[in-house]
Amino acid sequence: MKVRALPIVLAGCVALASCTGPRPLDAHGQQATTARAAMTQQADQLFAALDAGVEVARGIGDGCDAGQHNWKIDDPYDWRCKRVLTRITATDAPDTTAVIAQAIESVRAAGCTPDEREVDMVTRYWADYGLRGRTDAGRPYSIDDLPSFTASCPGGLRLETSFRSPAGLAGRVFPLSAQEMIESVAPQVAAVPAGDYVVWQASAVYHTVAA
Repeated sequence: MKVRALPIVLAGCVALASCTGPRPLDAHGQQATTARAAMTQQADQLFAALDAGVEVARGIGDGCDAGQHNWKIDDPYDWRCKRVLTRITATDAPDTTAVIAQAIESVRAAGCTPDEREVDMVTRYWADYGLRGRTDAGRPYSIDDLPSFTASCPGGLRLETSFRSPAGLAGRVFPLSAQEMIESVAPQVAAVPAGDYVVWQASAVYHTVAA
């Protein structure tokens, strides 16, 4: 009896587009380099528009991931590159309630549209738990326990805003996990003085290699 396995395998390769592998990434080519520079410029303009206080640290995460092409998932891209720029600022607000209010107002004034559900969660959690320093179950609650909130900003940027104490900054990792890392610079926060800090992270997918 003849075994006709070869035609079946070839048909599978054509259907899944997986036998030759993904197209080259070319993350340092002209197109990707130009897009990366444009995203960085847009983020810098956003940070300036936020007028968020005194900058104490900054970080960079930039990496690319391959798309999946199999029987279950078929992404429309072979590679997708994302860049995350972090700024950490201190403010002169008198208390944490004012720090949160200033941050929310700064995001709106910069032309961004925050997720109102997330904004409500931040303000409500601080009012319900942060002001008294504990949850209903009696667990301690501080600024480091607050959720973050996100916003859509000009230029297709996504802005994530979170709140931290010095201990929270020191204990927080700012990773960008990717198959191909382009740039990674962690914020230097070991020596920041006491106070409340706002962490701003602007991100965007800046380069895509279509499948």
